[in-house]
Amino acid sequence: MASIAIMSGSSRRDSDNLKLARILANCCNAVGAQTTHIELEHYSMPIYNGDLEHEQGLPNSVKAVKEILQDADGLIITCPEYNGFMTPLLLNAIDWCTRSDEASLSLSAFSGKSVFIASASPGPGGGARAATHLKSMLMGIGCHIAPQAFVVASSFAAFNENGEFVDPELQQRAASQVHQFITFTEKL
Repeated sequence: MASIAIMSGSSRRDSDNLKLARILANCCNAVGAQTTHIELEHYSMPIYNGDLEHEQGLPNSVKAVKEILQDADGLIITCPEYNGFMTPLLLNAIDWCTRSDEASLSLSAFSGKSVFIASASPGPGGGARAATHLKSMLMGIGCHIAPQAFVVASSFAAFNENGEFVDPELQQRAASQVHQFITFTEKL
């Protein structure tokens, strides 16, 4: 069965995208996939800077995240939307994880990986604009993107106090799309 790394572009404790990541992890586990969570708040990364990279090499936190990504068959990213774009936290993590110990480009953490993009946003678009930008970026570094993103609009009302979906149809759609993603990943 596939191994899936799950990463959220949010580090806020009560983030809807962290809740979404946990729900999608449960969906993965329900079909037998193994999951590893990457909560970026636990991996302190400086803002990417080529001079810093050249002088000090990859930070240990970056090496740890890269290792998780490299070991996974696929990746689920929950992507908050900030002003129509992905978060600086997520962009910075991806930028660092495309670098090598030799201060050069290394796409080993992403190239050939299947990726399922999901987003939760309080707005009516559910973070679709950020998901589109993320899709474009990931395709540019060699990822195979699952055909359909999973977006949760009006996210402030979408989750209950336990971090579960209020609407059972949303849960069913999440389970169905994750199952399709696992199948997509295993075919790669």
